[in-house]
Amino acid sequence: MNNATPRGLIAAPLLILALLFAAPAARGQATGSIAGTVVDSENGETLIGANVLIQGTTSGAVTDLDGRYELRGLAPGAYTLVFSYIGYTSKTVSGVNVQPGAPTTIDLTLSPDGVGLEEVTVEASADEVTNSEVGLLKLQARAPQISDGISAQQIRRSPDTNSGDALRRVTGVSIFGGRFLYVRGIPERYNSVLLNGAAVTSTEPDRRAFAFDMIPSNLLDNVVILKAPTPDLPGDFSGGLVRLTTVEFPQGLTASASVGVTYNERTSFRDFRTYQGGSLDFIGLDDGDRSLPAAFPSNVNQAGDRGVVNGLARTLRNEWAPNSRTAGPDRNFSLSLGNSFGRDRRFGYIGSLTYRSSQNNASLIRREFQDDGTARFDLNGNRSSFSTLAGGILNLAFRPTRNNRFSLKNTFTTTGEDEVVQFFGTRESQTEERQTVLRFTSRGMFTSQLAGEHFVPTGPRGADLAWSLYGTRSFRDEPDYRRLSYQRELGSNGAFTAAIGPEATLGGGGRYFGELDETIVGGFASASHPLGLIRLTVGGSAEDRRRDFSSRLVGVIANAAGNGITDFSLYRLSPDSLFMPENFRQGGFSIGEYAVGTNAYDATQLTLSSYAMADVPFKVGALQFRAVGGLRVERSEQHLETQSNDFTEDLVYDLNKTDLLPSINFTWIATPRVNLRLAASQTLNRPELRELAPYGYYDYNTQTTFFGNPGLRRAVVQNFDVRAERYSASGGLVSASLFYKKLTDAIEQVVRAGVALGAERTYQNADEANNYGVELEARGSFAFLGGYAENFSAQANYTYIQSEVNVKGSDQTEARTGRRLQGQAPYTLNLGLSYTAPGVRTNANLLYNRIGSRIFEVSSLVEADITEEPRDVIDFTLTQPFGRTYELRLTVRDLLQQDQKYRQGTQLARLDQRSRTVGLSATYRF
Repeated sequence: MNNATPRGLIAAPLLILALLFAAPAARGQATGSIAGTVVDSENGETLIGANVLIQGTTSGAVTDLDGRYELRGLAPGAYTLVFSYIGYTSKTVSGVNVQPGAPTTIDLTLSPDGVGLEEVTVEASADEVTNSEVGLLKLQARAPQISDGISAQQIRRSPDTNSGDALRRVTGVSIFGGRFLYVRGIPERYNSVLLNGAAVTSTEPDRRAFAFDMIPSNLLDNVVILKAPTPDLPGDFSGGLVRLTTVEFPQGLTASASVGVTYNERTSFRDFRTYQGGSLDFIGLDDGDRSLPAAFPSNVNQAGDRGVVNGLARTLRNEWAPNSRTAGPDRNFSLSLGNSFGRDRRFGYIGSLTYRSSQNNASLIRREFQDDGTARFDLNGNRSSFSTLAGGILNLAFRPTRNNRFSLKNTFTTTGEDEVVQFFGTRESQTEERQTVLRFTSRGMFTSQLAGEHFVPTGPRGADLAWSLYGTRSFRDEPDYRRLSYQRELGSNGAFTAAIGPEATLGGGGRYFGELDETIVGGFASASHPLGLIRLTVGGSAEDRRRDFSSRLVGVIANAAGNGITDFSLYRLSPDSLFMPENFRQGGFSIGEYAVGTNAYDATQLTLSSYAMADVPFKVGALQFRAVGGLRVERSEQHLETQSNDFTEDLVYDLNKTDLLPSINFTWIATPRVNLRLAASQTLNRPELRELAPYGYYDYNTQTTFFGNPGLRRAVVQNFDVRAERYSASGGLVSASLFYKKLTDAIEQVVRAGVALGAERTYQNADEANNYGVELEARGSFAFLGGYAENFSAQANYTYIQSEVNVKGSDQTEARTGRRLQGQAPYTLNLGLSYTAPGVRTNANLLYNRIGSRIFEVSSLVEADITEEPRDVIDFTLTQPFGRTYELRLTVRDLLQQDQKYRQGTQLARLDQRSRTVGLSATYRF
């Protein structure tokens, strides 16, 4: 197994810090600039080599590989620009105002002209095209497939601190468990994630999922969710492909620093439970203090006689009782610096570093009911958690010529969560119980991508070449997760005694150590060439994914063989005295290990793909259409190695499959601002490597063990979409979508037959599942009302979803028919109202979010599912800029602070208390 620690990630922030504190160059204030992008009006493709001329002069520019141009060193004033390209109608844009020290953005579309050149005059001004939210909508309108997204501007107007918070504002999206993405009611396992075009790894040990709370929101330029595939996209997604793009390269010097504090109503300046951790907890990493001692054997059960084992037990840290301190306010800061140099030969960079820490106290309820309505257990408790998030980017770009560009994009992030959980209650209506949990979880990811883009000027239009090599590494470390239970007979006045038995268990003084390390190395290349108005693209990719997982459970045991009968008086000791070194002796406690072969596994997945795609704009009479489609072929080879429970047999599992994945996206461009889209495709969903492993992972929060299933098959999904959308020049949008998905061999989480709810779950292929619904979205300003109303804008989206799953029964699992997909809510609703005060530029935003009741945990036939109940979430932000340099921001999150409730049938099964937070931050740009 690969036991390498993630401390190499610490080098990445040092590089960024060196960059951030480099002396910034002086910013010229006497002149301004004009920049923008030129694209084809019919297919949205950027035009490379288009000419941009300042009318009445010989000064101008030529668009580059991105269709971008830039005119620098311009004196303040009004200019007229002439845009031209071979085979396209020229355009003249007048009234372009240039301000000193500020860039003016003019994006333009040119239309193909098969007869001759005709000049068209268009009046424009800079403030019509500098809004990044408008820019994202333009990108969405020109995209070949159905998509939705959120821009950096929208993210800045919200109180969202990470990408997961930001994504819940997108149409058809809901966040499950605070970090996992559901698109159109499809669970997280059916969605894929690309970060700057590179695949990212799963961050969880027990599910196919990317934890979106790992990416700080201020590092994002935009987030786009592609809901209908094209052949150039990976085929392993069905709900949505999430494309995260970090902050791009600036046109000139840009730098900023921000610092903020947040007050939590239920935590700040109140009593907070904690324990002694490590020196690197503040950046989400364990410094090794929680690790087993270096001399610890690989299997305690084979360590030798009982005296040797007791000696090992005395070397373990004796820390089982939490202590209290006063919690301070939450803190956050961020730094960024970017610049670019040169004209034809150009170099650019941007570096950013962000950090935040938070503390939270919450009351908890955990109940579980049998089919007759009696409680299997009924626990009340509290949770104190300290969370950190640190992340950064370092992106470099070099353009040696206007036809060639290279980029190196690096992103790193770490998150840590230190928590103390205490429960008090009854179990089986027979015993009283007290539980204490001490747990630290560290997650991190580093991704690096080297990419090249080249324009080959062959023929009248030339060809585009693109390639990329990338690597991603993620880890999840759970060192020394401790749990201890005390019990006594219900109604008794006797002392509580520690629940320690003859075998190692997590609840009876157990220590769990889990390490997950996953890497992806891959690359892709494509070539695109226009044939008249048709653009043909071919490409291929290769990706090698490797996962190493290992876990150990070392626990305290009583009446151990060779150790005599344990002194009963020891059981009554308090947690801080129970496991003192002197209590590991003859007639005392000892330790053992729950050692089975499936507690560790190695897995690989090799995916090879190729595709051919055609982008065909065409006309039928006066009607304008665009069709984008083709075929993708994917070959996947999944391989997993583990051992039998008794270590006597090597277990090897292989799942190899070649799939043909056709897709077609058809757009009727009814007007320049109105699209009607139709899409049909076939995608797939492969088992996650963890889901193939017969390893059992225990989740203390739900008191459930999850087992893998080596017999899983990959699922095939047929997707059908219809969408009508209308865009306005000022950034408005109205859209309506219908979708239907049919999943064959859908992978579902099911209950193992014959066990209690909350005991054991596994994964199984369903016969089939259906998912369908409606998406509605509207956004825009109230400028049409005139007067004071023009300072207001609003946005709303609503999604109605239904699903039906038929799960086959087996000798281990219960059959279910007609139930909803786990995690699928019948509706999601987002509302937003924004106000910008004229002159002073004060901006206020009020945001509302609600998600319908959904299955949180699937039950057996005789017991009700556990459902997550809806809650109303209202957030508020108030931003006040002072000139171009300073900005103050007030945020209020979860204004109503409604508790999150879960029900089993009609009975309250779980409750997680929520807290209102109020934050204040200051930003300085220089």
